[in-house]
Amino acid sequence: VIAVALGRTLYTWEASSGGVEELCTLPGEGEYICSVAWSGDGAYLAVGTSDAKVQIWDAARGKQIRELNGHTNRVSSLAWNGTILSSGG
Repeated sequence: VIAVALGRTLYTWEASSGGVEELCTLPGEGEYICSVAWSGDGAYLAVGTSDAKVQIWDAARGKQIRELNGHTNRVSSLAWNGTILSSGG
């Protein structure tokens, strides 16, 4: 599965079936997705946004499970190390 962010919408593409699904769309008109990163086991997808938030998604269920605040600018980089997620701007 590949995650692709286009503007404020995040899509997943399943290579074996060719299916595309919309995972999320940010609510603000001027917002956009800056970074995405899969967890090592492929179960979770971290999404960094232009409005300084990090969202954690359960990709299989298509549900946001957490939103992390604390950045002051866009979140342009994300990296998983096991269950630990690092984020930066």
